[in-house]
Amino acid sequence: MFKLLSDARLHWLAATGYSLLIIAYLLQQPGSPTVEIVAPVAAPDWQREVAFTIGHIVGFGVLFVLWYIALRHVMAVRAAVTAFTIAMTIGLLAEGLQNLLPQRNASLYDVAMNTLGMVGAWFAIRHWQL
Repeated sequence: MFKLLSDARLHWLAATGYSLLIIAYLLQQPGSPTVEIVAPVAAPDWQREVAFTIGHIVGFGVLFVLWYIALRHVMAVRAAVTAFTIAMTIGLLAEGLQNLLPQRNASLYDVAMNTLGMVGAWFAIRHWQL
């Protein structure tokens, strides 16, 4: 079991699969979800905005960790920088593509929360020496 969890191919598969999932989630239209975890269509209120903010922080924190784990076997020294670059590119790409969709728009606040999640994940990795 532990040998399977340490398999580099599994790490790459997890990082790639989660990347595709987060892109699909961020690009789905309100009212017709591609991924069944759909945000409610409603007027903005503080509870909804807090939920979205937590979603961005946690979602991109996990994305960063998965890419870091996948990359540290290949490039130990630059794994964090590369994982950050991949996750940031996914976030910026998704935000940019949201401008092309009806009922969606890009948000610098979302990009900032994505970044906060990645930086927080990096500090957690350093603290627990993962």
